[in-house]
Amino acid sequence: MTLRLFPLLVLGWLALAPRLAAHIGNSAVVLDGPAGPYAVRVIIRPPPVVPGRADIVVRLLDADAGGVEVTVLP
Repeated sequence: MTLRLFPLLVLGWLALAPRLAAHIGNSAVVLDGPAGPYAVRVIIRPPPVVPGRADIVVRLLDADAGGVEVTVLP
């Protein structure tokens, strides 16, 4: 690698580092986005051991709905 490319590589790494460090040590899966016509936030915390039960939190951000149904797929 030439010496001229090294500062660009360092700047690129520093630009990505905050995004890469956001979920270190956190096993939860988070979705902020649309589910059909509804804006939702879904948080899934996997169980500490398998088999086990995951915690699922679903929040509607914009509208009221009659209910929420979760289907587990392999």
